[in-house]
Amino acid sequence: MKKIIVGTFRSGSTLLLDIESNKDPSLINLGEYYLKSVRKELGNIKQLTISLFNNYSHFIHKMHGYSLYKGKGQMEDLQLNKYDEIVLLERDDFWTQCCSWQVAAETEVWVQRKSFKENKYQNFTGQTCAVSFPTIFRMAVDKLMYNQIKEYVVKNDLKHIVVDYTKISSSKQAANSNIIENNYDYKTMITNYNYGRIITDVALDYIERNAVLTEKNNLKLEILNILK
Repeated sequence: MKKIIVGTFRSGSTLLLDIESNKDPSLINLGEYYLKSVRKELGNIKQLTISLFNNYSHFIHKMHGYSLYKGKGQMEDLQLNKYDEIVLLERDDFWTQCCSWQVAAETEVWVQRKSFKENKYQNFTGQTCAVSFPTIFRMAVDKLMYNQIKEYVVKNDLKHIVVDYTKISSSKQAANSNIIENNYDYKTMITNYNYGRIITDVALDYIERNAVLTEKNNLKLEILNILK
């Protein structure tokens, strides 16, 4: 069995990976296989994928669309046709994902587990931060690349399922997972929270037009004009 979870940043992919791994403990959990640290060690997306299928035959891992962009890979380099199952994880809340990324970056707490002795987020209590353009751009690129991967999967009729983030975050399996889903009140934590709707509209327009990368400067100007 070869299974991959494809999602976007802050979409609950670590939680879903934990849930799926618990269903079949025989699967080797490779975590976020295309992570930056792994790319530095083994090379680009193409080299990583070749190594993956050469060394493992029964595994599960996750990836974000952003990894395809940063790993300088082509869609074919992922060899998605070799997977027995592709799980497309979707979260339809761009701004909340931006807020979640920003807080995670500020606190350096990307995943909370029940086994952690200390919740590092507690040190951030009472503090605030603002969602920055680099965060918004990163999330927009991530969503753009995810959409392209999904389009490729559907177009080529590859075996897949689509999972809604809201369905897993409140599931019984989630309650039994070692991963803790945070329920932060971003309205009190993010100083520019109220710009969320208009920023989302602008970002999604560029994403839908496949213009996030080709018109980055225009996107930046629009976002910064909103945030000033």
